[in-house]
Amino acid sequence: MHYRVSLIVISVLIASALGGSIFAQAQKPWAPPKSGVWQVKGSDTENTAWTAELILTRRGSNKGQPRYKGYFEWKSEDGETSGREYFNGWFERKTGRLRLKAYSAKSEKGDIGVGNYLARGREKGTRLVGGRWWGHDVVPGTWTADWSGPK
Repeated sequence: MHYRVSLIVISVLIASALGGSIFAQAQKPWAPPKSGVWQVKGSDTENTAWTAELILTRRGSNKGQPRYKGYFEWKSEDGETSGREYFNGWFERKTGRLRLKAYSAKSEKGDIGVGNYLARGREKGTRLVGGRWWGHDVVPGTWTADWSGPK
């Protein structure tokens, strides 16, 4: 009996020393955001509310990370600013984070800046939450988005 208990104790100690990896289950990769049309809601640190239609198009992958291109069609709630902001980006399957980096903006009204975007995917690729944006000449803000359907 002592021999069996000692063997179990030694096994547990070894597993603990290895970080429990023997007993841990592999974490399932996050589902990447779906391509298509998304409805965005956000607000910046100057208390301006924003809405946008986000067109997200998957364009392959690099080292297992889905790559994207697309644009935001932004409109401020006060009607003072609107325009289109083009980006490239990628999705990190291990963390569930979508990262977008804008490279060009075309203002229709007022000035739309070129920003960086980060959000976490949810609901099997149909929701983006906890989003934030920032950049040079960009008022920082937060955002969420819901998938509307294919383009």
